[in-house]
Amino acid sequence: MRIFAIAKNAVEAIPSSFASDFAIHPSHKASEDNEASSDLRKASEDDRQFIFPARRPGNLKAGPKQHGHTLVEVLIALFILVVMLLLYSAASNSVILNRDAKHKELALRILVSKMEDLRATDFDSLPVSGALTHPLLGQLPSSTLDLIMVDVDTSLKSATVVIGWQDAVNFNSRQLKLATYISNQGL
Repeated sequence: MRIFAIAKNAVEAIPSSFASDFAIHPSHKASEDNEASSDLRKASEDDRQFIFPARRPGNLKAGPKQHGHTLVEVLIALFILVVMLLLYSAASNSVILNRDAKHKELALRILVSKMEDLRATDFDSLPVSGALTHPLLGQLPSSTLDLIMVDVDTSLKSATVVIGWQDAVNFNSRQLKLATYISNQGL
């Protein structure tokens, strides 16, 4: 049969690394004379072995190498990427919130310090409204410290200390106020 001759030529053209995974029956390796006589034979299971991979116990090689990634591998990689992005986002927000809390704490410390200075000052020598200074004021970005002094009557004054600074991340203005009454007889 002519089909077997064509198949034999096709098998011989296969590269040796691929052809080693297939079994070729010895009757197909014969000369052209044997091929002519084999054309008359009916195709049996043994004659068709060269087409299908051999199923012998010693020839259990793995199939062709897999290229690319499976869907499960891609999903796991995406899950890991999402978790990492969430952790990064939480960490960056934590840094921003931590810096904001540090600025608020510093502003409150400055306000309390200035308010204690005003309480320790004699009633007649209290300053008028205006800008104030403090050694820690330079640690706040774009900060200002102001005093608003209002005479309620001759023996009572209202003192309000206002501190303002600019948030470094989104440039929002922040402000804290601390107010008290000061009398000529003390608190």
